[in-house]
Amino acid sequence: MSEKIELLSAPSETLVQHLDRVLGKWDKIKSRFSYTLPRLFGTPWEEIEEAINRMFLLHDLGKATEKWQKFITAQKEERDNETERKSGAPHAQLGGAYLWWASDPKDDLVMASAFAIAIHHTDSALARPGLEDPATMLVTSWLVNEDDDTIRWHNGLDGFMGWLRDEHGLDLPHPRDMGLYDVSEFALELRKWARGAEILELHRRRLQVAALHSVIKVCDIRAAIARSEEPVTPANTFTWTIVNGGMIP
Repeated sequence: MSEKIELLSAPSETLVQHLDRVLGKWDKIKSRFSYTLPRLFGTPWEEIEEAINRMFLLHDLGKATEKWQKFITAQKEERDNETERKSGAPHAQLGGAYLWWASDPKDDLVMASAFAIAIHHTDSALARPGLEDPATMLVTSWLVNEDDDTIRWHNGLDGFMGWLRDEHGLDLPHPRDMGLYDVSEFALELRKWARGAEILELHRRRLQVAALHSVIKVCDIRAAIARSEEPVTPANTFTWTIVNGGMIP
């Protein structure tokens, strides 16, 4: 593994390794969604699949911050240090905000994907304050530079973005150009999308988010189980049933 992309996802796994595992889990189940998701989004399967691949590749982008990498490195070096284990930083909101910020047009696929990323570590539909005020969460978690309101990214981010471009064809705007106010705008636009429509349209959008949330939860947890040295048990019984093959073998 090249040093330039050796960001960690877990003590025993790099971020690139985790994303490869997630994509592998998706490959095994995606045929189950090839008819449902195109109907739900009114979009051809090829576009759905491209959007989901992008969702997976960006869902843990927030782990490329200085604080998160320091946190996971401490876990790697001191597995039993509970103080270090509790000093992590939020990352899901950054991944969701970035996907939204870097995408154009910001259609239903983009909005639902960004929403699913932002809540992929919770089974709560509200997920506050991560959705209502993610900018404040980032500031209070010491993820923002006070002098210019930029995110404190890790130096390994540059190599990771190069990997996305070279290996997966994602030539995207650099996350270093996304500021705190962009994250605030993401929360505002997501709120408008999720609440500002007629009842039937709102119901369709909720189904879109729920579908992509289920997809990302199942593949992410299955990938974590594949690498984990510790048991991974989602709090939500329904999700755990799916992860174990109850509905998606």
